[in-house]
Amino acid sequence: CNQSQDNTQMFIACNGVSALVKILTYNIETEKQMISIALQTIMNIFSSQRATQQADFCRLFMKAGVLPPLSSILFN
Repeated sequence: CNQSQDNTQMFIACNGVSALVKILTYNIETEKQMISIALQTIMNIFSSQRATQQADFCRLFMKAGVLPPLSSILFN
């Protein structure tokens, strides 16, 4: 989703942000690899965007409720 602007727009349109946030709520003991892939995808999205686009993605991720599951992962 970070290879081109078109892919990023499709990712947003297909509710990809909410899907990534949902993956972060999986059981960390049994789904460690899937959670790792989701975290890497989030990092790739933010590293490939300009500052204004990063701010837009921050709003999308916060609206999707990324903070609680992300905090839980970081504590583990």
